Amino acid sequence: QINICPAAVAKLLLIMKLEGKLRAASWHAAISLLVALCVVWLILGVWYPAPYLYLSGGIELLRLVVGVDVIVGPFLTLLVYQESKTRRAKVFDFFVIGLLQIFALAYGVFTVAAARPVHMVFEKDLLRVVHASDVYQSVGTLLVELPWTGPTLKSVRMPESSSARNQILTDALKHGIYEAYRPELWRPYDEARIQIREKARPLMEVMPSWPLPIQKQAREQLDKLATKTDQVLVLPVVGRNFAEATALLDAYTLQPIAFINE
Repeated sequence: QINICPAAVAKLLLIMKLEGKLRAASWHAAISLLVALCVVWLILGVWYPAPYLYLSGGIELLRLVVGVDVIVGPFLTLLVYQESKTRRAKVFDFFVIGLLQIFALAYGVFTVAAARPVHMVFEKDLLRVVHASDVYQSVGTLLVELPWTGPTLKSVRMPESSSARNQILTDALKHGIYEAYRPELWRPYDEARIQIREKARPLMEVMPSWPLPIQKQAREQLDKLATKTDQVLVLPVVGRNFAEATALLDAYTLQPIAFINE
């Protein structure tokens, strides 16, 4: 006669149930991870390349999107999956969870796209990062097509009219609508070469006043680029929520060649 312990049977059934749940959740997590990697490539490789991940708050947005895709979906599968369910019930569960996950991921990607950096604009004496949500469209003007393949360089040119200039300055002070946010003022970056050269400062002059960690960061960037200190100019960069960095410019082309986070 074989004595069967009810507690042991219950424990065995519980282990089998958990194994089934974990197996289903693992498959779901693997698929979600593949999708997340594609999204990460889109965000880091196209919309938020360095240094915009820092300057544009891309890290927080990336965590939101990846967290929803990789964690929430598999967690729901872990909760609802049961081996005892019929095939039809399992398919329905996966369909509903997948649909919710797709909607959440689509909303997250839409949010990231709406907040993506579109231009880095030379404005007065600095470079300002302009995001899609920052662009100020005046009433009655045509919508401006914004880039989807990564930020580009621009400059601004103020209007000749003193009243128009005053209005722009007032909007900047009162409403935070900076010159760089106005498409009607955008000009090619190279048109401001004279102004950029006037406002940029030689790296060899300003670097000694920087904190030692920032100096080290600058030297590492120069070593990677095989560039000498006297061949570089610097300009401050302002991003979302006043995130700050320093742009290292090639002294001849005036193109940004590296950035130092502060």
